[in-house]
Amino acid sequence: MLEAIVLLLLLVVLASFVVRGDGMAPTHPMDQAFVYTDLRITKSDAGTWRFEYPHLQYSGGISSSLLIGAYKLLVSPSNETLNWHARLLGCSLFFIASFALLQVSVAPRILRVLSLTVIATSGFALLEPTSELYAAAYFTGFLYFMRSDAPWSAAVLLALFGLAKVELLLASALCLAVWVATERDTKVRLSAAAAYLACVVALCLPALYLYGRDGLLGGRAFSALSQHFAELYCGINPMQCAALGGGWDNPNPIVELLFPGAASVADVILHYPAQYTRLLALGFRESFENILIALNGTVFLLAIALSSRSTMDASDRRLCTLVLLTTAASLLPALFVAFVHIRYVARFSPAILVVTLVMLGFSGKHQTRVNWISMAVAATLGIIATMQALLLFPRIAASPHGF
Repeated sequence: MLEAIVLLLLLVVLASFVVRGDGMAPTHPMDQAFVYTDLRITKSDAGTWRFEYPHLQYSGGISSSLLIGAYKLLVSPSNETLNWHARLLGCSLFFIASFALLQVSVAPRILRVLSLTVIATSGFALLEPTSELYAAAYFTGFLYFMRSDAPWSAAVLLALFGLAKVELLLASALCLAVWVATERDTKVRLSAAAAYLACVVALCLPALYLYGRDGLLGGRAFSALSQHFAELYCGINPMQCAALGGGWDNPNPIVELLFPGAASVADVILHYPAQYTRLLALGFRESFENILIALNGTVFLLAIALSSRSTMDASDRRLCTLVLLTTAASLLPALFVAFVHIRYVARFSPAILVVTLVMLGFSGKHQTRVNWISMAVAATLGIIATMQALLLFPRIAASPHGF
C-alpha cells in the first residue's frame, strides 16, 4: 500500500513537469515527431485508400509508433495536447513497469521505495523522444513477466522492445537466445520462442509489404554517423564549423570536409580510416561520460555488486545476465556510428538498478530482513536520489530533448 501511494505521488509530480512543457509535439526531423503516427485508413479526393504503417528505421520504430497510434484512435487528443498525452503515457508505463519489476525482484520495502525515488529523480521519465520510455517499459515489463513465469507475455514484450528502434532488434534476439538457452522447461522455451517470432513477423510483414526492404532496414547509419561526427568535430573546431555553417542540423559541409565523396559508413571506414579512428576516440570518450552521468551513483553500487558476487540462484543469475548483456548489445552499435546518448542508457536504468540490488543480495526470493547492509544501501540510494534531484532532474526537465 505504501509503495502504491509513493508511486502515485511521484507520478503526479512528474506529470506536473510534463504539462509545463509544450503540448504541441515538434515536427520532422525531430525524433519526437513519431507521435504523429496516424493509423486511420483514409480515402483521398481521387478515391484511393491510404494507410500509413510505421517504418522500423524511424524514431518510434514499429512498436512505439503503433502504441501511440492505437492510443490516438482510442483517445483522439488534439495536436495542441498530443505531446502531453504521449509523454504522460510514456512516463506512466516507464514507472509502472519499474514498480512491477521491483515487486518481484527486491525484498526490503525500504529499498523498493527508495529505488522508485531514484528512478523519479533521475528525470528520465521526462525524456524525449518518448519512444525511449516506451522501449524501457517494454524491456522492464519483459523482465517482470519472465520473473512471474508468464513466458508468452514476456516474449511479446521482448519482441515489442526489439521493434521499438532498429538497433534494438539484434539485442532483443540475443536476449531471447540467452533466455531460451538458460530455461530448463522445454514447454516454456518453445512457447517463448514461438510468441517472440510470431510477434516480430506479424508486425514486420505490413512494413515489408508496403515499403519493401526500406520498411525495415532503410539505412540510417550514414545519416547518424554524419550528424554525430559533425557534432564531435565542431566540439573541437568551433570556428571552422561556424565558417562552414555546419553542425548537427547541417552535417553535410563537415562530412564533405572530413570524408570527401563518402556515401556510406563503409566508405568512411575503408577510405578515411585515420579520420574515422580519431573521431571514434572522441565518441568513445563522450559515450563513457554519458554512461556515467546516466547511471549516476548507481554505477558505484553496481561496481560493488559485481565484485561482491553474492549468492544468487539460477533465476537471479539469468536476470542479471539478460539485463547486462542486452544493455551492452544495444549500446554497442552506437559506439561505431555515433556515440551513446544519456537517453540510450535510460532505457535500462530501472533494470540496472534492480539487478544491482539483486547482486547485492536483496533478491525477493532470499533477503527479507533489514540489517546494517540494507541500511547502508538505503542511505546510498537516498544520497543518489538527492543528488539527482539537485543536479540532473532540473536539467532534463528544462530541456528533455537535449540528452
